[in-house]
Amino acid sequence: MLRYLAKNTDLPIPKIHHADKALLIMDWLDSGDTIDGPADTRRKSLVGKDNAPVR
Repeated sequence: MLRYLAKNTDLPIPKIHHADKALLIMDWLDSGDTIDGPADTRRKSLVGKDNAPVR
């Protein structure tokens, strides 16, 4: 799913080095501080209202 999101959205998805049912290895994305007002507004615009997936 992460590879799909990286290819089909503008979400900041880390590079996936390995993925199987038991192990996921990916780059670390430092998010910095906790989510503030503007970041939460941006998240909602990317994910959808009330955390529901955008279809």
